[in-house]
Amino acid sequence: MSLKIIRLRASTGKYASYRRISRWRLGPKQKPRVYYAHQEKREVRRIGCVQLVFSTMKKDLKKATPDDVTILMTNAMEMSVNEVIEAYCARWQIELFFKELKSTLGVGQYQLERFEAVEAWMNCAIATVLFLEQLRARRMQDRRQSEELKYLSERLKTHGGIKKVKRLLTNAFPPELRVTT
Repeated sequence: MSLKIIRLRASTGKYASYRRISRWRLGPKQKPRVYYAHQEKREVRRIGCVQLVFSTMKKDLKKATPDDVTILMTNAMEMSVNEVIEAYCARWQIELFFKELKSTLGVGQYQLERFEAVEAWMNCAIATVLFLEQLRARRMQDRRQSEELKYLSERLKTHGGIKKVKRLLTNAFPPELRVTT
């Protein structure tokens, strides 16, 4: 069985725009994930013609256990092995979305009896997550924030800089909230 070597970077590819990646994990410094894959086209009863992709991150298949191999099945026969594996890797973003719905917004804690109530609650939760995601993306692009952090980092390296930062922070509070020492 011949294995095709596939190198995927989270910051590139067809689904890169769907990933939530900090800008520090982007670019050529980031190590690619390496997959070893084999592709077969088969007829599956009651499903039809499918493409099976056997994928592992183990270079030596003799040392791989069944838990190390992932079998991906798709009816998208025109997709390449690279595209199938990249699409499967993008599924993690869906998992993160549901985790955020459950943990941040408590979607799993409600017991609603009417479908309309469930639908309305999910619409509110999804709208909230989308708003928060847009806010997060906007803040990631805000270069001014990183410039302020660089300024603070440089000032905190010297004794005089620390005094200046303390003075700036003290002056940032309104006079009625300042603590005198």
